[in-house]
Amino acid sequence: MGKAVKAFFKGFFEKKLIGWLASAGIALILNSFFKRDIWWFLTLVLNSFGMDIEPGENSITLSTSIIQAIFGLILIGVAFWFYFKNKEKKPSKTMHRIWHSSVEVANYSNVSEDLSDYTIIDHDISLREEMKTIDEKSLGLAVSIQGSKVSQINNKQDGINQGELSYWGLAHIPLMFQLAYQIADKTSTSFYELNQNKGQWEKVDYNTKKFPELTISENAPNDKTIQTDVIIKISVTHKVEDYQVDSIAGLEGINRFNLQIPHPERNAVISKNQLDDYKDKFRKLLDNIRTSYPKLERIHIFYSGQPSLAFRLGSAISERDESNKDIWVYNFVGTRYNWKLKLHKEHSESEFEILKEENV
Repeated sequence: MGKAVKAFFKGFFEKKLIGWLASAGIALILNSFFKRDIWWFLTLVLNSFGMDIEPGENSITLSTSIIQAIFGLILIGVAFWFYFKNKEKKPSKTMHRIWHSSVEVANYSNVSEDLSDYTIIDHDISLREEMKTIDEKSLGLAVSIQGSKVSQINNKQDGINQGELSYWGLAHIPLMFQLAYQIADKTSTSFYELNQNKGQWEKVDYNTKKFPELTISENAPNDKTIQTDVIIKISVTHKVEDYQVDSIAGLEGINRFNLQIPHPERNAVISKNQLDDYKDKFRKLLDNIRTSYPKLERIHIFYSGQPSLAFRLGSAISERDESNKDIWVYNFVGTRYNWKLKLHKEHSESEFEILKEENV
Protein backbone atom coordinates (compact mmCIF):
# COMPACT_ATOMS: atom_id res chain seq x y z
CA MET A 1 0.00 0.00 0.00
CA GLY A 2 2.79 2.40 0.97
CA LYS A 3 4.66 1.77 -2.29
CA ALA A 4 1.48 2.32 -4.31
CA VAL A 5 0.89 5.66 -2.59
CA LYS A 6 4.53 6.62 -3.18
CA ALA A 7 4.23 5.73 -6.86
CA PHE A 8 1.07 7.85 -7.12
CA PHE A 9 2.77 10.86 -5.57
CA LYS A 10 5.83 10.36 -7.73
CA GLY A 11 3.84 10.24 -10.92
CA PHE A 12 1.17 12.79 -10.13
CA PHE A 13 1.59 14.97 -7.07
CA GLU A 14 5.21 15.97 -7.69
CA LYS A 15 4.46 17.10 -11.24
CA LYS A 16 1.36 18.98 -10.09
CA LEU A 17 3.26 20.68 -7.29
CA ILE A 18 5.98 21.82 -9.71
CA GLY A 19 3.30 23.21 -12.02
CA TRP A 20 1.54 25.02 -9.18
CA LEU A 21 4.75 26.62 -7.96
CA ALA A 22 5.82 27.76 -11.42
CA SER A 23 2.33 29.05 -12.28
CA ALA A 24 2.03 31.00 -9.03
CA GLY A 25 5.47 32.53 -9.57
CA ILE A 26 4.67 33.61 -13.12
CA ALA A 27 1.30 35.01 -12.01
CA LEU A 28 2.92 37.12 -9.31
CA ILE A 29 5.50 38.53 -11.75
CA LEU A 30 2.89 39.33 -14.38
CA ASN A 31 0.63 40.91 -11.79
CA SER A 32 3.46 43.07 -10.43
CA PHE A 33 4.28 44.60 -13.82
CA PHE A 34 1.27 44.39 -16.10
CA LYS A 35 -1.90 44.43 -14.05
CA ARG A 36 -1.97 48.22 -13.63
CA ASP A 37 -3.84 51.04 -15.32
CA ILE A 38 -2.04 52.97 -18.07
CA TRP A 39 -2.09 56.12 -15.96
CA TRP A 40 0.11 54.45 -13.30
CA PHE A 41 2.85 53.70 -15.85
CA LEU A 42 2.54 57.17 -17.37
CA THR A 43 2.87 58.94 -14.02
CA LEU A 44 5.90 56.75 -13.22
CA VAL A 45 7.61 57.90 -16.45
CA LEU A 46 6.67 61.57 -15.92
CA ASN A 47 7.90 61.51 -12.34
CA SER A 48 11.25 60.21 -13.58
CA PHE A 49 11.54 63.47 -15.56
CA GLY A 50 10.89 65.55 -12.42
CA MET A 51 7.17 66.16 -12.91
CA ASP A 52 5.22 65.88 -9.66
CA ILE A 53 2.10 63.91 -10.66
CA GLU A 54 0.24 61.58 -8.30
CA PRO A 55 -0.80 58.13 -9.56
CA GLY A 56 -4.40 57.02 -9.62
CA GLU A 57 -6.13 55.84 -6.45
CA ASN A 58 -6.43 52.23 -7.60
CA SER A 59 -2.78 51.89 -8.55
CA ILE A 60 -0.52 49.73 -6.35
CA THR A 61 2.74 51.03 -5.06
CA LEU A 62 6.15 50.31 -6.55
CA SER A 63 7.33 48.59 -3.36
CA THR A 64 4.38 46.21 -3.52
CA SER A 65 5.21 45.49 -7.14
CA ILE A 66 8.82 44.68 -6.30
CA ILE A 67 7.84 42.39 -3.42
CA GLN A 68 5.45 40.50 -5.69
CA ALA A 69 8.15 40.07 -8.33
CA ILE A 70 10.65 38.80 -5.76
CA PHE A 71 8.19 36.23 -4.39
CA GLY A 72 7.34 35.21 -7.94
CA LEU A 73 11.01 34.59 -8.74
CA ILE A 74 11.41 32.61 -5.49
CA LEU A 75 8.47 30.36 -6.36
CA ILE A 76 9.84 29.73 -9.85
CA GLY A 77 13.26 28.97 -8.35
CA VAL A 78 11.70 26.48 -5.92
CA ALA A 79 9.84 24.83 -8.81
CA PHE A 80 13.11 24.37 -10.75
CA TRP A 81 14.88 23.00 -7.64
CA PHE A 82 12.06 20.56 -6.97
CA TYR A 83 12.03 19.45 -10.61
CA PHE A 84 15.73 18.64 -10.79
CA LYS A 85 15.73 17.04 -7.31
CA ASN A 86 12.94 14.65 -8.24
CA LYS A 87 13.88 14.06 -11.85
CA GLU A 88 14.55 10.35 -12.41
CA LYS A 89 18.23 9.64 -12.86
CA LYS A 90 19.43 7.48 -15.68
CA PRO A 91 21.26 4.49 -14.20
CA SER A 92 25.00 4.96 -14.59
CA LYS A 93 26.16 1.60 -13.18
CA THR A 94 25.37 -2.07 -13.72
CA MET A 95 24.66 -4.56 -10.94
CA HIS A 96 24.52 -8.33 -11.37
CA ARG A 97 22.31 -9.17 -8.38
CA ILE A 98 22.39 -12.80 -7.22
CA TRP A 99 19.33 -13.90 -5.29
CA HIS A 100 20.44 -17.15 -3.68
CA SER A 101 17.91 -19.00 -1.54
CA SER A 102 17.38 -22.59 -0.44
CA VAL A 103 16.82 -22.37 3.32
CA GLU A 104 13.72 -20.17 3.30
CA VAL A 105 11.53 -18.18 0.95
CA ALA A 106 13.16 -14.80 0.43
CA ASN A 107 11.50 -11.43 -0.11
CA TYR A 108 13.94 -9.12 -1.87
CA SER A 109 11.66 -6.09 -2.25
CA ASN A 110 12.48 -4.38 1.07
CA VAL A 111 15.91 -2.78 0.64
CA SER A 112 17.50 -0.07 2.78
CA GLU A 113 19.64 1.29 -0.08
CA ASP A 114 18.60 3.42 -3.05
CA LEU A 115 19.49 1.35 -6.11
CA SER A 116 18.11 3.79 -8.70
CA ASP A 117 21.63 4.52 -9.95
CA TYR A 118 21.96 0.90 -11.14
CA THR A 119 20.79 -1.02 -14.15
CA ILE A 120 20.06 -4.27 -12.32
CA ILE A 121 20.45 -7.68 -13.93
CA ASP A 122 18.85 -10.25 -11.62
CA HIS A 123 20.08 -13.85 -11.32
CA ASP A 124 17.52 -15.78 -9.30
CA ILE A 125 18.98 -19.00 -7.87
CA SER A 126 15.98 -20.26 -5.95
CA LEU A 127 16.44 -23.83 -4.72
CA ARG A 128 13.82 -23.94 -1.99
CA GLU A 129 11.67 -26.62 -3.66
CA GLU A 130 14.66 -28.82 -4.52
CA MET A 131 16.03 -28.63 -0.95
CA LYS A 132 12.80 -29.46 0.88
CA THR A 133 13.96 -33.07 1.06
CA ILE A 134 17.61 -33.91 1.59
CA ASP A 135 18.45 -36.93 -0.51
CA GLU A 136 20.84 -37.69 -3.38
CA LYS A 137 18.28 -36.83 -6.05
CA SER A 138 17.33 -33.44 -4.58
CA LEU A 139 20.94 -32.48 -3.87
CA GLY A 140 22.01 -33.48 -7.35
CA LEU A 141 19.20 -31.39 -8.88
CA ALA A 142 20.01 -28.36 -6.70
CA VAL A 143 23.71 -28.50 -7.55
CA SER A 144 22.89 -28.85 -11.25
CA ILE A 145 20.46 -25.91 -11.31
CA GLN A 146 22.89 -23.71 -9.42
CA GLY A 147 25.74 -24.67 -11.73
CA SER A 148 23.68 -23.73 -14.80
CA LYS A 149 22.92 -20.34 -13.25
CA VAL A 150 26.61 -19.81 -12.52
CA SER A 151 27.41 -20.40 -16.18
CA GLN A 152 24.90 -17.73 -17.16
CA ILE A 153 26.35 -15.27 -14.65
CA ASN A 154 29.89 -15.83 -15.85
CA ASN A 155 28.83 -15.47 -19.50
CA LYS A 156 27.07 -12.16 -18.83
CA GLN A 157 30.07 -10.88 -16.91
CA ASP A 158 32.26 -11.46 -19.95
CA GLY A 159 30.77 -8.37 -21.62
CA ILE A 160 32.39 -4.96 -21.83
CA ASN A 161 30.27 -3.50 -19.03
CA GLN A 162 30.87 -6.18 -16.42
CA GLY A 163 29.43 -4.13 -13.59
CA GLU A 164 29.23 -4.97 -9.93
CA LEU A 165 28.44 -8.43 -8.60
CA SER A 166 26.03 -8.30 -5.66
CA TYR A 167 25.28 -11.28 -3.41
CA TRP A 168 22.01 -11.67 -1.47
CA GLY A 169 22.07 -15.07 0.22
CA LEU A 170 19.74 -17.28 2.26
CA ALA A 171 21.07 -20.66 1.23
CA HIS A 172 22.72 -23.75 2.72
CA ILE A 173 26.37 -23.24 3.65
CA PRO A 174 27.87 -25.77 1.18
CA LEU A 175 25.88 -24.23 -1.68
CA MET A 176 27.13 -20.75 -0.78
CA PHE A 177 30.76 -21.87 -0.72
CA GLN A 178 30.26 -23.72 -4.00
CA LEU A 179 28.66 -20.71 -5.68
CA ALA A 180 31.46 -18.37 -4.63
CA TYR A 181 34.13 -20.88 -5.68
CA GLN A 182 32.59 -21.34 -9.13
CA ILE A 183 31.93 -17.71 -10.02
CA ALA A 184 34.75 -16.11 -11.94
CA ASP A 185 36.33 -13.34 -9.86
CA LYS A 186 36.15 -10.62 -12.52
CA THR A 187 34.31 -7.77 -10.80
CA SER A 188 33.95 -6.00 -7.49
CA THR A 189 31.44 -7.65 -5.17
CA SER A 190 28.91 -6.09 -2.82
CA PHE A 191 26.97 -7.90 -0.13
CA TYR A 192 23.49 -7.47 1.30
CA GLU A 193 22.40 -9.16 4.52
CA LEU A 194 18.82 -9.68 5.66
CA ASN A 195 18.15 -7.90 8.96
CA GLN A 196 15.77 -10.39 10.55
CA ASN A 197 14.45 -7.83 13.04
CA LYS A 198 13.47 -5.33 10.34
CA GLY A 199 12.80 -7.79 7.54
CA GLN A 200 14.99 -5.55 5.40
CA TRP A 201 18.06 -6.11 3.24
CA GLU A 202 20.98 -3.93 4.33
CA LYS A 203 24.25 -3.37 2.51
CA VAL A 204 27.44 -4.56 4.18
CA ASP A 205 29.57 -1.52 3.47
CA TYR A 206 32.94 -0.07 4.43
CA ASN A 207 32.84 1.88 7.70
CA THR A 208 34.95 2.74 10.75
CA LYS A 209 33.15 0.48 13.22
CA LYS A 210 35.40 -1.76 15.26
CA PHE A 211 34.79 -5.43 14.46
CA PRO A 212 35.80 -8.50 16.49
CA GLU A 213 39.17 -10.02 15.69
CA LEU A 214 39.23 -13.41 14.02
CA THR A 215 41.85 -15.49 15.78
CA ILE A 216 43.42 -18.68 14.45
CA SER A 217 44.59 -21.55 16.63
CA GLU A 218 45.85 -24.99 15.70
CA ASN A 219 45.26 -28.29 17.47
CA ALA A 220 47.75 -30.68 15.89
CA PRO A 221 48.28 -33.85 17.92
CA ASN A 222 49.40 -35.76 14.84
CA ASP A 223 52.51 -35.49 12.68
CA LYS A 224 51.81 -32.88 9.97
CA THR A 225 54.19 -34.45 7.48
CA ILE A 226 52.07 -37.60 7.13
CA GLN A 227 48.55 -36.25 7.60
CA THR A 228 46.16 -36.64 4.65
CA ASP A 229 43.24 -34.77 6.25
CA VAL A 230 42.81 -31.52 8.13
CA ILE A 231 39.76 -29.77 9.62
CA ILE A 232 38.98 -26.04 9.53
CA LYS A 233 36.35 -24.85 12.01
CA ILE A 234 35.00 -21.32 11.51
CA SER A 235 32.93 -19.96 14.41
CA VAL A 236 31.36 -16.53 13.87
CA THR A 237 27.62 -16.94 14.48
CA HIS A 238 27.84 -19.98 16.74
CA LYS A 239 30.74 -22.03 18.03
CA VAL A 240 31.55 -25.15 16.04
CA GLU A 241 32.01 -27.78 18.74
CA ASP A 242 34.68 -30.47 18.56
CA TYR A 243 32.30 -33.20 19.68
CA GLN A 244 30.00 -32.42 16.74
CA VAL A 245 32.88 -32.78 14.32
CA ASP A 246 34.30 -35.88 16.00
CA SER A 247 30.93 -37.62 15.75
CA ILE A 248 31.41 -37.86 11.96
CA ALA A 249 33.01 -41.15 10.97
CA GLY A 250 36.64 -40.79 9.93
CA LEU A 251 37.24 -37.35 11.45
CA GLU A 252 37.88 -38.34 15.03
CA GLY A 253 41.02 -36.76 16.47
CA ILE A 254 42.58 -35.43 13.26
CA ASN A 255 44.44 -32.12 13.20
CA ARG A 256 42.29 -29.02 13.07
CA PHE A 257 42.39 -25.23 12.88
CA ASN A 258 39.98 -23.01 14.78
CA LEU A 259 39.01 -19.64 13.30
CA GLN A 260 36.89 -17.87 15.88
CA ILE A 261 35.81 -14.46 17.13
CA PRO A 262 35.79 -13.96 20.95
CA HIS A 263 32.01 -14.15 21.29
CA PRO A 264 30.21 -15.75 18.33
CA GLU A 265 26.78 -14.21 17.80
CA ARG A 266 24.16 -13.46 15.19
CA ASN A 267 24.80 -10.45 12.95
CA ALA A 268 28.48 -10.40 13.92
CA VAL A 269 29.50 -9.15 10.46
CA ILE A 270 29.15 -5.37 10.48
CA SER A 271 31.38 -4.09 7.66
CA LYS A 272 33.05 -4.92 4.39
CA ASN A 273 36.38 -4.13 6.06
CA GLN A 274 35.65 -7.11 8.29
CA LEU A 275 34.86 -9.38 5.33
CA ASP A 276 38.15 -8.40 3.68
CA ASP A 277 40.12 -8.99 6.88
CA TYR A 278 38.60 -12.42 7.54
CA LYS A 279 39.05 -13.44 3.91
CA ASP A 280 42.76 -12.51 4.00
CA LYS A 281 43.29 -14.54 7.18
CA PHE A 282 41.49 -17.53 5.70
CA ARG A 283 43.57 -17.34 2.50
CA LYS A 284 46.81 -17.14 4.49
CA LEU A 285 45.70 -20.15 6.50
CA LEU A 286 45.16 -22.16 3.32
CA ASP A 287 48.65 -21.18 2.15
CA ASN A 288 50.09 -22.23 5.48
CA ILE A 289 48.29 -25.58 5.33
CA ARG A 290 49.60 -26.21 1.82
CA THR A 291 53.22 -25.84 2.96
CA SER A 292 52.84 -27.47 6.40
CA TYR A 293 50.99 -30.58 5.25
CA PRO A 294 52.88 -31.91 2.20
CA LYS A 295 50.74 -35.07 1.92
CA LEU A 296 47.40 -33.39 2.46
CA GLU A 297 44.54 -34.77 0.35
CA ARG A 298 41.38 -33.44 1.97
CA ILE A 299 40.26 -30.27 3.77
CA HIS A 300 37.05 -30.43 5.81
CA ILE A 301 35.32 -27.07 6.42
CA PHE A 302 32.78 -26.55 9.19
CA TYR A 303 31.29 -23.07 9.09
CA SER A 304 28.90 -21.11 11.29
CA GLY A 305 28.42 -17.54 10.11
CA GLN A 306 26.54 -15.14 7.87
CA PRO A 307 25.98 -15.63 4.12
CA SER A 308 28.19 -12.68 3.10
CA LEU A 309 31.19 -14.16 4.91
CA ALA A 310 30.51 -17.66 3.55
CA PHE A 311 30.58 -16.24 0.02
CA ARG A 312 33.71 -14.21 0.80
CA LEU A 313 35.58 -17.23 2.15
CA GLY A 314 34.43 -19.44 -0.70
CA SER A 315 35.83 -16.96 -3.20
CA ALA A 316 39.20 -17.12 -1.39
CA ILE A 317 39.65 -20.79 -2.33
CA SER A 318 41.98 -21.02 -5.32
CA GLU A 319 41.50 -23.57 -8.08
CA ARG A 320 45.22 -23.39 -8.79
CA ASP A 321 46.46 -23.78 -5.20
CA GLU A 322 43.85 -26.26 -3.96
CA SER A 323 43.30 -28.19 -7.20
CA ASN A 324 45.02 -31.32 -5.91
CA LYS A 325 42.94 -31.41 -2.72
CA ASP A 326 39.36 -32.38 -2.03
CA ILE A 327 37.58 -29.60 -0.14
CA TRP A 328 34.47 -30.77 1.67
CA VAL A 329 32.00 -28.29 3.17
CA TYR A 330 29.53 -29.60 5.75
CA ASN A 331 25.90 -28.63 6.37
CA PHE A 332 24.54 -28.38 9.92
CA VAL A 333 20.89 -28.78 10.85
CA GLY A 334 19.35 -29.12 14.30
CA THR A 335 22.02 -30.87 16.34
CA ARG A 336 24.15 -32.57 13.71
CA TYR A 337 25.82 -32.39 10.30
CA ASN A 338 23.58 -34.14 7.80
CA TRP A 339 25.33 -33.76 4.41
CA LYS A 340 28.52 -32.53 2.79
CA LEU A 341 29.53 -31.20 -0.62
CA LYS A 342 32.90 -31.39 -2.37
CA LEU A 343 33.72 -28.15 -4.14
CA HIS A 344 34.41 -28.27 -7.85
CA LYS A 345 34.57 -25.65 -10.58
CA GLU A 346 32.34 -27.73 -12.87
CA HIS A 347 29.00 -28.47 -11.22
CA SER A 348 28.63 -31.69 -13.21
CA GLU A 349 31.68 -33.07 -11.38
CA SER A 350 30.68 -31.92 -7.88
CA GLU A 351 30.22 -34.64 -5.30
CA PHE A 352 28.01 -34.76 -2.22
CA GLU A 353 27.27 -37.28 0.46
CA ILE A 354 24.36 -37.77 2.85
CA LEU A 355 25.61 -38.34 6.39
CA LYS A 356 23.35 -41.01 7.81
CA GLU A 357 22.22 -40.52 11.37
CA GLU A 358 23.74 -43.78 12.48
CA ASN A 359 27.16 -42.53 11.32
CA VAL A 360 26.97 -39.31 13.32
